[in-house]
Amino acid sequence: MSLCHRRERVPEEDAMLEKILVIDDSRSFRLSLLRFLEMEGYEVLGAEDGLVGLETIRRATPDLVLMDINMPHLDGLEALRLLREFSHVPVLILSARMGEMDRVKGQMLGADFYLTKPFSASELLDRIEVTLHKDREAKSKGVPREKLGGRRGTLMQMRAS
Repeated sequence: MSLCHRRERVPEEDAMLEKILVIDDSRSFRLSLLRFLEMEGYEVLGAEDGLVGLETIRRATPDLVLMDINMPHLDGLEALRLLREFSHVPVLILSARMGEMDRVKGQMLGADFYLTKPFSASELLDRIEVTLHKDREAKSKGVPREKLGGRRGTLMQMRAS
């Protein structure tokens, strides 16, 4: 991931930094991503596996979660399934797994997007900004978060039609 991008801050965003939790068992990748996101103006938190990630989400209520799939103790897909039992925080999956079934399963469990490693910094920032913007817009209109995220939200909306 190239770390040469700097996003423009909107003045009203400066009042409250958006909080991003990075859940990845690769310490070097996690720390690199945390430093990069901090430089981009986000408040950041890190967790080394799905169990610690779920505990952190309950305690710190992040605005967005970036989660790997291949992790010890509790993989990302199982952590996402458990997360959806108590939270609708937006989730971007960042994984080296390229299989279509992993992407589909992640979206069915409520992930907002699936990004395959390696990815560029600008691609990641674009996904983060789009997801956070969509979430802010929904909150301002009073739309429940569970009506948005991932394929699950889309399927629920299609069934309701």
